[in-house]
Amino acid sequence: MDWSWYNGSYDIREKCAWHYGEKDHSLYQKYLVWANIPDDFEVDRRVEINDLIVIQFTDGTSLEMMYSDYDYNIMKISVNEITHYPKQEMEYNGTNIDANVMFSVCLGKKIAGVESIPSTPDDDDIGKLILRLSDGNGILITVVYDEGCSHNGLECVDKDNKTLMITFGELKTGMILEEGEELDEI
Repeated sequence: MDWSWYNGSYDIREKCAWHYGEKDHSLYQKYLVWANIPDDFEVDRRVEINDLIVIQFTDGTSLEMMYSDYDYNIMKISVNEITHYPKQEMEYNGTNIDANVMFSVCLGKKIAGVESIPSTPDDDDIGKLILRLSDGNGILITVVYDEGCSHNGLECVDKDNKTLMITFGELKTGMILEEGEELDEI
């Protein structure tokens, strides 16, 4: 399964550049280059997408979720309803990350429960829903309203709802770069 990863590649380079360049600003530009990001650098297991979220189960069943365009307190959920749409009609951003790599720690787990978390005035996220998995971890689904547009957030969280991390070395095996873009040349 592949998903669009809204601005994810820029966020990784920026986060790495600030991490290594905070004490020595001369290093900032160095770590904006893919080839200079260390394989052990940790990145959030989080994506932001403008598309419908589709979770495909091993039996072929799909669970489709999206927050309403008009009321961000309403999540639309369906089962096996979008099979008749071609994949390209559902993709707003285009694919740039293999979700099987980004969410590898969630694969093969059963959904043990569903939790709704109310927003607070300090939250950037408008709505939050967690699919709690059999190992206690979860998939946090949010809708974020930012500068006049909304997008869905999806992240792996632990039992305390803290974001799980993935090393850049593991993540780069699932990155789908733009045509002509390569990890060792940028």
